[in-house]
Amino acid sequence: MVLEETTWYASCTAAGGGSLNPVDFKHKVTTNVENVIGRITGITPQCFSEEENVMDPPQSLQRGVTELVDAALLPRNLCMMDPTWHPWF
Repeated sequence: MVLEETTWYASCTAAGGGSLNPVDFKHKVTTNVENVIGRITGITPQCFSEEENVMDPPQSLQRGVTELVDAALLPRNLCMMDPTWHPWF
């Protein structure tokens, strides 16, 4: 995520549209990503089964977020979405 935002910012500054210096911009992007991950951590269900903790190593939150976004972008899942959630409505 941070790399995408940094690349976008570099293209904006090349076109004359950027107003932040790169260090401040990277700090803002990193802070925003951390805030989003913190919010996701707060709303995800917590399962503290002893068997799960022993058998499976904990997965990173970043990996979980990436898997959810990938699942949301799959055409197979998009075609099952209720039409009222489509962006053109």
